[in-house]
Amino acid sequence: MDPRSLTRPAGTAALACMLALPLAAQTPRAGTIAYWQIDETVGEGALRDAVGDYNFTTLVSTGELAGPAVNPVPNPDAGPFHSGDPAANPGATTAPRGAQADYIAVFDMRLTPWTLEGWFRNDAPPGTHRAPEIIATTRHSGSNWKGWDLILYSGRLRVLMAPPQGKEATLWSTRRFDDGAWHHFALVWRPKVGLRGRVEVFIDSKSVLKGDGVGDLGAGDTTGRRFAIGTQIARDGRSPTLSWRGALDEFRFSSGALAPAQFLNGRQALAPGGARVPPKAAPGAEATPAPAPTPGKGIDPMIRNLKAEYRNGQVFLTWNEGPEHDRRLSVYVSADPIGPATLGKARLLTDRLHAHSANDWYDDPERCPKASGPRHGWVLAPGAPPLDPTGGLFVHTVKPTDPDRVHFAVLAEGQPPTALLTGRNTTREAVATRVEPIQPIWQGSGDAEGHQAAGRNKALAVFLHSHQGRPGGTLTYLMFGDHTMGWREGLAHKFKVSVLDKVVLIEPYDRVWIDRRPTADETYIAYNRLYRNIETWHYGTNDKIYDAELKKTGMPTNYTERLNLWQLDWVAEAYGTHPQRVYAYGASMGTGIQRLVMQEPNRFAVCDLLVP
Repeated sequence: MDPRSLTRPAGTAALACMLALPLAAQTPRAGTIAYWQIDETVGEGALRDAVGDYNFTTLVSTGELAGPAVNPVPNPDAGPFHSGDPAANPGATTAPRGAQADYIAVFDMRLTPWTLEGWFRNDAPPGTHRAPEIIATTRHSGSNWKGWDLILYSGRLRVLMAPPQGKEATLWSTRRFDDGAWHHFALVWRPKVGLRGRVEVFIDSKSVLKGDGVGDLGAGDTTGRRFAIGTQIARDGRSPTLSWRGALDEFRFSSGALAPAQFLNGRQALAPGGARVPPKAAPGAEATPAPAPTPGKGIDPMIRNLKAEYRNGQVFLTWNEGPEHDRRLSVYVSADPIGPATLGKARLLTDRLHAHSANDWYDDPERCPKASGPRHGWVLAPGAPPLDPTGGLFVHTVKPTDPDRVHFAVLAEGQPPTALLTGRNTTREAVATRVEPIQPIWQGSGDAEGHQAAGRNKALAVFLHSHQGRPGGTLTYLMFGDHTMGWREGLAHKFKVSVLDKVVLIEPYDRVWIDRRPTADETYIAYNRLYRNIETWHYGTNDKIYDAELKKTGMPTNYTERLNLWQLDWVAEAYGTHPQRVYAYGASMGTGIQRLVMQEPNRFAVCDLLVP
């Protein structure tokens, strides 16, 4: 990338001569603090800042520049923030490992906002990435691991912030990016948002992770906190560790929290309203104008083919979503058809449904611990094909106050009522409903009725697993809870039922979807910070667990106990077990069984705590 379209602070005449760029050609643009083209080759000894004096003059090993990458990223586009014709981008650099010589406050998470962006490509075979690799960091052994970092770890992006004093915070992306492709990233720091600042990471102009910071990282000892890209500095202060395997290119550090349209790939960013800006036309080609908006499409035309099916006291809503859709969804119900003029009369069922909710996260290794895969959608009937995991699912439990016939609608976050279109994201025909007991859905092999008949008059036992446990084999039943069984209705729960020689054994799996990763401030248990679903330790959660701030004023609620009792009652009836031979036991974390038994002593004959 030619730096002529970027900021050029005073005092860089020598650099201009070195790059053979006439000073008069520079077009100052406020905001750019540093720009590293990362086009250097072996033996050059530095990664040069093309607009300022922040050269990575300390390369922390020999031979760290392995030469230009085979497939450099496209030329960065001109945009509202960075003007002028994009110039040649001759290459990227494989395994660049550069560090500043000293602590530089401008690169720390202090009291002024900033944006770090660039491109990365990892060389791990797609889907196989494991060990952490640094994109950018100020955390090293020499800083006692204080500072911040942006890394790729098991295919996911992670931001970690460790203040001089107090607890660190960790944020994770849900998507993997070990796909062998080039991606534009932008790490945005907003120090004045919330109590301790806010961090957000965009990949290809889409937000993939965001959360609270930990305040001013420079308010204390900053020894050893050197800004580095492509590596972390080992204990000897010189050698690399956790180095990037792949290529990096075109890094820019800007003052201010930039919006996607201001990124270096701004032409590919989302325009206001969510539509994508047409790509830049090739030289001499005619640009194709963007099509005019069509009534009903709104800003997110990817929500389509909404269907509703009633069975066993619940309505199962399914729809298709585009694979790139990443917005939160709202679901509405009404006795009347739902359109732009009638949406205000509809009842909101949830405004916190995540994208691609048709994915069975229990079996998705990227979403749930100890899942064996492969990824698939929910199976909503015995022997039925799974849903498309990129689609959507919401399950509404019928209430006595619901009308006999109802309509539904689904809107993406930010969509106006005018985006509603019958047959696309609002139902064309009303669905007949009635109040009936919820029935779980058989997920096992063979015949559910035969499995249940084999348990007649046997003892019934419930076992609560230990920390990090999961029932072995297939989780044989899937059910979707009502509004009393979780922070929102329609949360999925799986459990296992086994018919043994003398007993029918229930094994609930203690995972609950909360649609975010808890921070280190919320839990010291690192295992509960890995996924968007958590262990409750069989003691429930909070009615606002979905939001770290709202949770502080939420109500602790033992949803897990309600689920376990519901499963116990349903299995006892469906399998016809002996009513006076009901046993309960658990190990380690599973000793939460004692609360269940003490709350309902008349249900159980024996309670055994394996680790009291």
